[in-house]
Amino acid sequence: MFPWFWQIASSLCGIIYFTAWSISFYPQLVLNYRRKSTKGLSPDFVYLNPIGFLGLFIWSAGALFSKSAREEYARRHDGHYPQVSLSDLAFAAHALTFSTLTLLQHWYYVWLRQRHEADPYAVVDAERRPLLTQDEKTADAPTAPSRFVRVLIALIGLSAAYQITELYRGKVMLLDVLYYTSFVKLVITITKYIPQLYLNYKLQTVQGFAITTIFLDLTGGIFSLLQLVISAVFIDRQPAGIIANPGKLGMSGITFLVSACFHGFPSMWLTVVQVRLPVHLPALRRVPRAYKGGGGAAARTTIDDQKTFIALRPTTPL
Repeated sequence: MFPWFWQIASSLCGIIYFTAWSISFYPQLVLNYRRKSTKGLSPDFVYLNPIGFLGLFIWSAGALFSKSAREEYARRHDGHYPQVSLSDLAFAAHALTFSTLTLLQHWYYVWLRQRHEADPYAVVDAERRPLLTQDEKTADAPTAPSRFVRVLIALIGLSAAYQITELYRGKVMLLDVLYYTSFVKLVITITKYIPQLYLNYKLQTVQGFAITTIFLDLTGGIFSLLQLVISAVFIDRQPAGIIANPGKLGMSGITFLVSACFHGFPSMWLTVVQVRLPVHLPALRRVPRAYKGGGGAAARTTIDDQKTFIALRPTTPL
């Protein structure tokens, strides 16, 4: 096969995975803005994400532009250079920016909610409540990171300070510090989705979490792995280069596993919609025609003392 073919194939894979993974940050931002809340989105996920992408950005920038790190890598890998492309660096910068924006958005909506709850005049009577409310199941969702994540963040900070100190003292090479940052990204990629999966299981809903993100993550993971394999095996002819890029390899592999977990979540396609009925309407005996068919027929109709009609319908992913 002509060498230029693999160069073009690698570039196309880089463009596709960069586009898919970059777009994957927008649905969550839009969903949070529309709901004016981040309830249902795991705060552990929100706090860990920027730290992981900061590690990926440092690794990508160092592996691309640090002469000493590249030369040390070549000495350890028979003259070959790191399998890191400009698309890797561009994605890391984009991901760091938008994961930080999501964290800022989370802080803002938590602050706004606390301010509203502290206001003694912020009382909404039953007649002024919205007709459709979709936040009942996420009302008890946490807004602060768990103790485990706080400890993990502290350990990452302490170990990073130790690595920088050892680098300054000449005890470790810059490449070793870069490997440390890619390892941090790998650890965070492994752990950040677990709280979100557990939260969805606990709440029995995916409200507040943009499911479209998972589909885009899966697409990006496939083409990111393809680019890594093409660059290492067919262009550089060094298959060991696949394993020598733990951050990119780990992100792709874990993305496949997480996507499978989310796709197997039973409540992924269903959400609970509560429609508050006028007080004087008689209790409904049957499911209205509007809620039948379309792949998400209402399971049953119940009217409680607050005149609430509960039905199931397909979740609109964002």
